[in-house]
Amino acid sequence: MSTPPRAASPPQTTASFNLAPSQASFLLSSLANFLTVAIHSILYHRALYPPASFLTARAYNLAVHQSRHPAVCAWVRDA
Repeated sequence: MSTPPRAASPPQTTASFNLAPSQASFLLSSLANFLTVAIHSILYHRALYPPASFLTARAYNLAVHQSRHPAVCAWVRDA
């Protein structure tokens, strides 16, 4: 009885990113800002809070909604 041939394993690749601290800080800050806008938008569009509790702002050249409630803003900021 012969053994079936083994499937070739994919080549191992390692990605290495060498970022200067200022670049890494900028990328993390940009990601945090994007996630903040996204979470506020989700809260608005899923109607988890009354629409009157949101204001319209601009982010990424788009009109977006941001909660005005301090506790909601703190929760989003700390998430």
